[in-house]
Amino acid sequence: MHTNNQVLNETVNTEAVDAEHVLALAASNPLASAPMLEALASSESAYVRSKVAENENTPDVILDALMHDCTSVKVALAGSSRAIERVWLLLKDDSSAVRMTLAANRDLPEHVHQVLTKDADRRVARCARRTLNEMRSGDSPVANLFKLFTRVA
Repeated sequence: MHTNNQVLNETVNTEAVDAEHVLALAASNPLASAPMLEALASSESAYVRSKVAENENTPDVILDALMHDCTSVKVALAGSSRAIERVWLLLKDDSSAVRMTLAANRDLPEHVHQVLTKDADRRVARCARRTLNEMRSGDSPVANLFKLFTRVA
């Protein structure tokens, strides 16, 4: 049996999670305005800030500020298609999770992956080698789709 305080706490926690989810959806919206993304980039929630980092329309000045955020936000930046704009700073990040995400990001040019093959963390280096090999062999989802459609045509 729940006490009134337990029910109240569960309701408050559910509302907080729902609010975070709504803010994350807003941060993911490709039509979100720059002022809205700026406000969301100041959210207490790293999850919301990560969604701002992943949004292709987030202004550079906001992404530059997020470069100094927590690891999960920098991982979101490293995995985005806009990582190339900040790749040299992300390559120097202390977090192997950030560098691992870069190593797996096929949107980055080969020379970035070549640098990561020499990473001090063997897992990052191995991931970079694997990604490089896949890029060179054309074994990527996009390349496989291209092969499929060129065979059909």
